[in-house]
This record gives sequence, structure tokens and C-alpha cells, in this order.
Amino acid sequence: MPTPKKDIEAHYFRRFQALLPSFPQGIVTPTEEPDFLVTEKDAVIGVELTELHREVQAGAVPPQASEAMRHRVVGRAQELYAAGGHPPVRCTVFMNNNHIKKDQVERLAAAIAHIAVRNLPNSNSSTQESYDLTNRSDFPEDLDTVSVDRLDTITENFFSCPGATWVAPLSSVDIERALASKEGKYSTYRKKCDTAWLLINADISAMSTWYDFDANAIAGPFKSSFDRVFVLRHFDSKLHELTLEP
Repeated sequence: MPTPKKDIEAHYFRRFQALLPSFPQGIVTPTEEPDFLVTEKDAVIGVELTELHREVQAGAVPPQASEAMRHRVVGRAQELYAAGGHPPVRCTVFMNNNHIKKDQVERLAAAIAHIAVRNLPNSNSSTQESYDLTNRSDFPEDLDTVSVDRLDTITENFFSCPGATWVAPLSSVDIERALASKEGKYSTYRKKCDTAWLLINADISAMSTWYDFDANAIAGPFKSSFDRVFVLRHFDSKLHELTLEP
């Protein structure tokens, strides 16, 4: 099942706390607009979170949306497989169609679960089935290959759908785009706090947030109403504070 949005935000926030030595020692409260409030003795700091995705051309499907839909399909397939009481497996699904629509989810998930069951291997072995002309009646053409691993070391089901992407070079324009996406709500955030911070998350699980980091891209200064802005690179566990100007 997909991880709830607030759980993801809490994970980002904990990493932010751990990487900022001067993080204020106050009471942390999850909220909305901004995402968190840190209440100190004499002040309240609001922290808004955002993710740094690659720019999408007008009319194009955002890659993070397509990726999320594929994960939704295999997550649902895992639920259906587990409901049948079958032995735990690792099931890897390779797709021909990277842009699954919402109304396709249940049908594809049911097909994947069924394919996994009929290809359930003996203990400590693997099987796989690929789409071809002989099995197309019950192997959707949106799928390429379903691989099933059954090992003694696997104690829980894990269904996944690997993908591929290019790693974009990070530029100052990317940072400016992230700042602009939240600038319009700054006054709303300030209604709940004395100062407002923005945390920009990059290199997270979504492939559209993977960047080839360039220190010059965050040299700044950047224009922003936020009191402090940070970029958190999750793969490297590095936190950068941006230089701002009003």
C-alpha cells in the first residue's frame, strides 16, 4: 500500500531535524499550511515541505504521477496475492506501458496476482513469464514480464515495478521553480507562526527528483519571502541552506 502523505512528511522532517544542528528545541506539531509547527518558549516556527521534481512540459503527464500509478498497481497486486494465503514471494513486474490510467489499476493488479500464483516456484527457486502471442488472453499487453522469486529468506511479500530515468543536472532555475510554487502561500503560513521556513526535498524515492548536483546551482542569492530555505538531498544525507534576499 502507498505510504500516507503525512508519514512521508514526518520522515522528511525527522531527517531535517537530524541534519540541522541548530534545530530549535520546541514542541513539534504536524498541521496544514504549513506542514509543521515548532513551538518554542517565545516564538512559533512554521516549516513547509515540498519536493523538487523535474519540470514538465505543458500537457505532458508528470513522471512522478506515472511512477505513483505503477506503484499503485503492484501494491494492489500484492494485496490480492496475500489475500489468497500463498507463500511469501518477491514479485518483480516490468511494464510495457509506463502511463497507467486509474481505471486500469484493478484489472492489471488482478492479472499480476494471477500470473504470480500460476508461476509460483518451488522453494528457493525463481520463475518468470513474459507477454507473447500464446498467453495474451490472460497476460495484458501493458505488462512485459512478471518474475517471481521464492526464497527461504523471504518472509514477507514484496511486489515491485522497476523503472528507469535520466538524472537531470540541477540548475538554479529548478530551485527558483520550487520557491515560486510556495511563495503565494507564504502569508497563509505566517498566520500560524512568527517565522516560516521552507524545506525542499530532492533525491527521494521518486525518480523525477533525482538530480546531478551542482554547488553553483544553489549559490544564490534567491528571492523569497521565507525566512530560511533549505535543500535536503536524501541520497547523500546532506542539508544545504540557501542564501536569500527579499
